[in-house]
Amino acid sequence: MVATRAPMLALLLAVSAQAMEWASINCPSGSNGNCNYRNTGSADEAVSLFFQVELASGETEGSFTCSDEQMTYCSRKWVAADSYSAGDCYFILPAGSEFQCQSQGTFHFIGAHTAPLTGSVLSTDQKPVPCSGGSCTFTNTESADMWVAQSFEASGGSHNTYDCTYTNSGATMTLCSYAVNGTGGYSCGYILPAKASMTCRAQGSINMRTSAALSFKQPYLSSNAAVETKWDCPLVSYPKPNMCDCA
Repeated sequence: MVATRAPMLALLLAVSAQAMEWASINCPSGSNGNCNYRNTGSADEAVSLFFQVELASGETEGSFTCSDEQMTYCSRKWVAADSYSAGDCYFILPAGSEFQCQSQGTFHFIGAHTAPLTGSVLSTDQKPVPCSGGSCTFTNTESADMWVAQSFEASGGSHNTYDCTYTNSGATMTLCSYAVNGTGGYSCGYILPAKASMTCRAQGSINMRTSAALSFKQPYLSSNAAVETKWDCPLVSYPKPNMCDCA
């Protein structure tokens, strides 16, 4: 999923004419991580969630999901050995849309923020991305890019993996990647360029929970653009600063 941050940065630069101003979402912490949020503005919003699970004595599993009726924007599932793990999610919420977050087990929001873009860039017409059993090949036949959101769980077993890749001119970019021994759950959000195809592969006990997409109102990326095969790590200069998170 880290590989999608460069396209996302390019998109935000394209739709943000000024510095983004982040505002907090009122999401409680503790044993109850439930909260609702609606984008009441006329512009789409970037949403950033940062969280941690701290399972208490007697709690064997924890989970967290932010979704609407069809699309899961962010989800995780943990077992006791994962306690004190932290994670984050980043996605675009269309104007007028909302999400509801629910958690099980002792869960903490470390930060929950939104920032408006300069206008409406995503449609609200959700499209299914068929991935029965987790493995699929999907082509974006639209004339504009798509924001794809997928959530999945592993129900046990010794080695469970899920990955989605996009290949162009012989180079491959990883859009989503997850591996767990035993039980777990994860979500991915990424951009698929217009007319581009992706391939997703599941092994072990991976079960797809939700898989859907929203179309952008105009193309921002090119399916013919070269895929970067290497990032310097760490890279502290614009346009792709990072803290050595180059997986």
